[in-house]
Amino acid sequence: MKHDIVDADARAQALDVTRSWIVQAPAGSGKTELLTQRYLALLARVSQPEDVLAITFTRKAAAEMRRRILNALDCARSQPCPALAHQRQTWELAKKVLVQDDRCEWALRDSPSRLRIQTIDSLCASLVRQMPVTAGLGAVPATTTEPDPLYREAARATLVRLESGHNGCASVRCLLGHLDNNVMRTETMVALMLAKRDQWLRHVADPGDFRIGRESLEAVLRSLVKETLLQARSLLVQSPFVDLLESVQYAARNCQKADQDSPIRHCLGLRDWPEAAYEALPQWQGLATLLLTDKDQWRATVSVQVGFPAKTAGKDAAQKQEFDLRKQAFLELLSELRGNESMRLALASIRRVPAPCYQDDQWQVLEALFEVLRIAVAELKLIFQAQGQADFSEVMMASVVALGHPDNPSDLALQLDHRIQHLLVDEFQDTSITQFGLFEKLVAGWQSDDGRTLFVVGDPMQSIYRFREAEVGLFLRARRHGIGDVPLHPLQLSVNFRAVSGLVDWFNQTFKQVFPSTDNITTGAIRYAMADALGQDQADIQIHPFIGADGDQEPARVLAIIDRIRHIEPTASIAILVRSRTHLVPITTAMDAHGVEWHGVDIERLAQRSVVRDLRSLLHALLNLDDRLSWLSILRAPWCGIGLADLLAITTKAGNGVLWNVLGHGVTCEGLSPHARAALARCSQVFKKGLEQQGRGALSLWLEEVWRLLGGPACVTEASDLEDADAFFCLLRECDQDGWLLDLEVLDERLVKLYASARTESEGAVQVMTIHKSKGLEFDYVILPGLARRARGSDSRLLLWEERTQMGGVTDLAVAPVKAAEQDDSPIYRWLQQIESARGMNETSRLLYVAATRARKGVHLLACLGLKASSQPPRLLAPVKGTLLEPLWPIAEPEFTQALAQKIARSDTGQAAAIEESKAGLQRLPADWQLPAPPTSISLPSIVSSGRARLPIEPVEFSWAGDVARHVGTAVHRYLQHFSQSGVDGYDAERIRGQVQDWLAASGVPDEQLAPAVDQVDEALRKTLGDTRAAWILDNLHESSASELSLTGMVDGQLAHVVIDRTFVDADGIRWIIDYKSGKHSGSELDIHLDREQQRYRPQLERYARLMSKMESRPIRLALYFPAMAGWREWSYSSDNEDRENV
Repeated sequence: MKHDIVDADARAQALDVTRSWIVQAPAGSGKTELLTQRYLALLARVSQPEDVLAITFTRKAAAEMRRRILNALDCARSQPCPALAHQRQTWELAKKVLVQDDRCEWALRDSPSRLRIQTIDSLCASLVRQMPVTAGLGAVPATTTEPDPLYREAARATLVRLESGHNGCASVRCLLGHLDNNVMRTETMVALMLAKRDQWLRHVADPGDFRIGRESLEAVLRSLVKETLLQARSLLVQSPFVDLLESVQYAARNCQKADQDSPIRHCLGLRDWPEAAYEALPQWQGLATLLLTDKDQWRATVSVQVGFPAKTAGKDAAQKQEFDLRKQAFLELLSELRGNESMRLALASIRRVPAPCYQDDQWQVLEALFEVLRIAVAELKLIFQAQGQADFSEVMMASVVALGHPDNPSDLALQLDHRIQHLLVDEFQDTSITQFGLFEKLVAGWQSDDGRTLFVVGDPMQSIYRFREAEVGLFLRARRHGIGDVPLHPLQLSVNFRAVSGLVDWFNQTFKQVFPSTDNITTGAIRYAMADALGQDQADIQIHPFIGADGDQEPARVLAIIDRIRHIEPTASIAILVRSRTHLVPITTAMDAHGVEWHGVDIERLAQRSVVRDLRSLLHALLNLDDRLSWLSILRAPWCGIGLADLLAITTKAGNGVLWNVLGHGVTCEGLSPHARAALARCSQVFKKGLEQQGRGALSLWLEEVWRLLGGPACVTEASDLEDADAFFCLLRECDQDGWLLDLEVLDERLVKLYASARTESEGAVQVMTIHKSKGLEFDYVILPGLARRARGSDSRLLLWEERTQMGGVTDLAVAPVKAAEQDDSPIYRWLQQIESARGMNETSRLLYVAATRARKGVHLLACLGLKASSQPPRLLAPVKGTLLEPLWPIAEPEFTQALAQKIARSDTGQAAAIEESKAGLQRLPADWQLPAPPTSISLPSIVSSGRARLPIEPVEFSWAGDVARHVGTAVHRYLQHFSQSGVDGYDAERIRGQVQDWLAASGVPDEQLAPAVDQVDEALRKTLGDTRAAWILDNLHESSASELSLTGMVDGQLAHVVIDRTFVDADGIRWIIDYKSGKHSGSELDIHLDREQQRYRPQLERYARLMSKMESRPIRLALYFPAMAGWREWSYSSDNEDRENV
């Protein structure tokens, strides 16, 4: 079997743990298994497991790698050697690890946390935590996943300097003037720059750095111009078109004779391809003008305007023949060039090369912008400190600072240098510039013969996270020059274990044409690496072209494809992948209409769901009586359901006044329908009651009660609607921490980032997701609709920059400020924008590759193109730039050409019937609807008695103690829940003390007892964070982990509701149920006290276990954790095999 795998030698070399490697592992090549084997091979040789560090980019990837390693060790420990070669190799490597484990007494089975497998964010946080002062952050802040409001606040504080007269006000004034004094636009653009500061801050942080001086920046521009020309020249020199130069000369002579003002004239006297120098730029641009149209496409025809007179312009037969021969010879050369996409792009780039120097006014703006950005970063740091928060970029940059300079490493860097013997990096193609710098510092001082190794693996063909600052060019750089002083030996995997051979063949034929022919670090161009298949199997591959209005049939075709696959292969997995979630709407609507079950996660924005829109309008209306739009929305909502004519009558009666003055005071409106009168009478009473209760109790509970009384739950059509409503109430609780002091703008900003609840996944449901979400997954069949639809474009940035790394690690920067409001163009900015656009085009090709290679057996690609207006015969429009169809066009064009011919030939112009859409009228409750009365009895099969059922709630833990003890316990529970969800990296004792004090005071703790209560909470949290067992309990990488988990079910014939403090499944598959007990013990016999507490709470925890055992079959262990004492008691639970149906 091993000899059948053509890249077996490369895979074997990757396990040579004496050398450093960079491995390109294309889709389906078994990258994760190779990483696992390398990790095991290293573990078998090191003296401590901590000597090996594996870094991934996501928690999911880290958990998967850890799971595979532990499973390999378990299989080697308890199972015989497998028969399959790759499994046998993993088993043998794991066996060697077990020998080393026993010899060195690692006890990996009991201490799996010794395996150092971390996300890069976790690694950075741990570095900062070890050297907080050196890192420049002081106490480690909490890492926020929603930093946008902080960016905007910092930008606003920066612009305020204009009024305060502080340092930098002149620069702020200059920048605002450049942007036509549009404060809102300037604030937004500064905030966007702060989000990407890890890319530019190190260059502009020091105002005295010569590299941001005018002379240096213009030198970089000249270097970029030269690089662009060099690339074009190398392509032309390699081309076989020697006769092209003669045609260029001919065209230049004719342009001069005709006295045409054409760039082609600059090519006169050109005897060789122009030099790669700025002085030769006019000749290059003349060459590009001759070969390309105004839209940067290869010319299909030529005329006298480009130096080729028509045959009829000849004075005699000989000249006419010469004109015709010259023209035909040139057109033949153009037809041969037409397939050379790299040369076309190079020439197109040359046409826009600017003069490599700044205008004086542009330079003045650039200097002002540098200062404004430095001020904005300083303001952001102050906000981070005040909030006790920081974004991932801040932690990342601080971790790089904490390691010092390669020539002057910090104590932490020296310590890591001793501890880390082997470093593995997964998904290396997604590395950012800052992360690459971190890796360089981690391996600083390593020598090729000192026994330490670096192993990076990834696939540049799958680099699709440029929006997260991933730079695929870094993979190329590392492959050529290594990382730091560590040279990396390149390895290429080629076997695709995932897809059938027919599909692999199609990948090779297609993407060899789709991808660029050469690598380019600047533009992120990646050549396609050919794949090898195992076996011989046919694939189901089809391009489905639609022309013009036929595009409305795309959803129907998707349904037909699903139906055909289900008919042939009922159990096949099917996925619909799109570039943007908005592309899914017509398809999911069609699937719903035809009863096709589908499942998708993070598909529909929560804010777009009807139930959430109505709740948001209800909140806005009740908190702001002047918000007319929200009031009209809630009157239109299903619980009221007032028609448009009735709304017009109400607004007419109210005039310019407040609508509630009409609704709340029984003012009569003429012309209202009977339904509107009855609905208003009912709902107005609810609104009035809600307004009277405003300010009492929790805001979220108040809104939920109003919604319930209006009949909101009765209006929903799906169970997921109630989950979406719960998500909104949960968000409202999070945003309203200060009690009715809600910032509605913050609520709305957070709301638009949330997604509606996923549908319950049923077996065989069609999977629906974006292409980015699908990375790392695989399906039998993949459907790719909407390939001709464009994704949302990027906004203009305040500053464009191009970073270039020279030999020796020195980086240069080319920059340009956004054009002024009154400017038509900014050549340098436009040119850098063009380089960025080229990166985007290359990533689009890779995105298509990722989508297609998710398939094991078949791919269906759907796209629709329009027709050129008034074109006879009808002609297709070219694919829109930036769409997935654009790079695929060389493959798809014949299909579309044939489809167009068939469309023209058809005498029957009738189109397939479009999917019928629901035309349901206004959804609303009956006008006389009333809130149902509570049921007088509930009949449950487990209860013998027919009397009213009790819903016993678990007794509050602190009910036996006073109010102060109860509030202390609640505070400890809240922070333990927070730590288990967000980690402890951002723990700031002083900040949390302040929060605890405010919360306890608001909860009613008397002033004289407040300080001791805060001390109790602080002591419990400090002891917890210093306890290794607590770190294990709170680790959010555990499988099926949850905090404050609510369960409801039957226990002893009664319906019981419990809340479990902490639960998860450990590496051995054991379910842990842990209850926190925050009480203290001042006596000397601590063990006796803990034993008593175990006996006291055993029935409570075993009730939890009985409920949990009804939902899953796995071993369960119960435990009590005492934060204030770092105490611990655990025991096993023996399931009684209760019936599971009642949970």
